Amino acid sequence: MSVQFTFGNEEEFLLLANKQPFVMPLNQLRAEPDCPAGQWSHEAHQGMLEHATPVCFSLQSLHQHILQSRAFLARVSQSMQLELYCGGTHPSLDWPALQMTPDYQAVVDEYQDTVKALTLFGMHTHIGISDNSLLVQVFNGLRPYLAPLLALSANSPFYRGRDTGLCSYRAMQFLLMPRTGTPPLIRSVQAEQARIQELLQRGCIHKAASIWTDARLHPLYNTIEVRICDMQTAPEDAAALAVLTAAIAIWLAQQLANGQQPDHGDDWLLREDRWQAARRGLAATLQHKDAAEAVTVFWHRMLDKLMPLLQQHQVALVADTIKSMLQHGGGAAIQRQNMKTNQQPQMALVT
Repeated sequence: MSVQFTFGNEEEFLLLANKQPFVMPLNQLRAEPDCPAGQWSHEAHQGMLEHATPVCFSLQSLHQHILQSRAFLARVSQSMQLELYCGGTHPSLDWPALQMTPDYQAVVDEYQDTVKALTLFGMHTHIGISDNSLLVQVFNGLRPYLAPLLALSANSPFYRGRDTGLCSYRAMQFLLMPRTGTPPLIRSVQAEQARIQELLQRGCIHKAASIWTDARLHPLYNTIEVRICDMQTAPEDAAALAVLTAAIAIWLAQQLANGQQPDHGDDWLLREDRWQAARRGLAATLQHKDAAEAVTVFWHRMLDKLMPLLQQHQVALVADTIKSMLQHGGGAAIQRQNMKTNQQPQMALVT
């Protein structure tokens, strides 16, 4: 294919000192001799730290950058005697007691307690495609894969000291915000830009990025940004999920090049799948138009389809990681077992 693909990934971490959120000095972080490429920034709540990889031109590079940034942050945290938490929600943080980052004051003024309560940590994978028409077609084709990705990544069963009964409480808590959830179909990049411009002109939003659906066309980068995944505790799981998401986009583009139109999904069934994924994680059942399918069966079937592509891009090891995640029941199950055994949350795993 002559179309050029680019990739990137963002991860939202939580740093703690003596069980309290710790604001990492960014200049100190960037001054470390082995600080990886990419961008470090503070998020809305104090103690939240985001890393965005540089633009990657291969799946291999994407995988490597995520592992490098994870290893670096774990080392720095350990040297500063900090705890590094990687999960969709922290089990015991109490949001009314948390301070917001000053740069987010305008956001707080607009959204009030809805944004204050979002002590949530996600992983966002970006896919750039040089052809805008193909970008839109792949975006629409990705919609049925968002709920399966949520089920696979679900890693937020606890919130404010309680077991919520969900596998991804983050996914449901985020729906408190406007302009969230399953994204609508997009006609074109120009139509999406016009829709955002109209919202800005009406005063409904104050910046173009104030649309937080599970996937969106990023208004600044012109990428597909898949936002559905919870943060992963293990670095290799995070890297595998990002590569898997990007590989599905490449595979959809290949299907389109071969004249096969992807299923865009039914809105009601997609929303039902989203709920089932958030509620049950890898025990969820997906509702296809003609039949139902266990999400684990879906992923084994999908990995078989993707394997030639993963081998071609020299990231076949990702399939083994995904199969291991399926076998172990997902992050939420591991968190619950860890809490039952140790009575404390599992911090970041360093590999």
